[in-house]
Amino acid sequence: MHQMILVIGAANLNHEEIIQIAHKYGIDKKHLEIVTDYKRIVHYDFDKLKNNHKYIAVIYGPCPHKCKGCKGYSSPIARMDMESGYFPMIIKSIANGVLKITKHSFSMALECLVNNSNYDILI
Repeated sequence: MHQMILVIGAANLNHEEIIQIAHKYGIDKKHLEIVTDYKRIVHYDFDKLKNNHKYIAVIYGPCPHKCKGCKGYSSPIARMDMESGYFPMIIKSIANGVLKITKHSFSMALECLVNNSNYDILI
């Protein structure tokens, strides 16, 4: 089974830059699901992540508060935080104290994942 990392949120990087940074950490693009387009974020079904062992982590950047699958929570990240036992590991991509996907914040998120994960994502 290929384990996936969801990268979701408005990004200051294009998909190719995200893939290149992940590659530096030994993560192949086939293990990435990248959702950075506003309309795709709003309609992303966060329910598909619940109890889904295919996904090992969500690297979360700035997202709209109301998205599909919020289930009464203020935002998808609030739901995943409150129901953390049912969702993959959440890694917030933070730059200058705010959610932001930049080269540095994405690299730090991957560093956190690679160093703290019990999963073999490098296959």
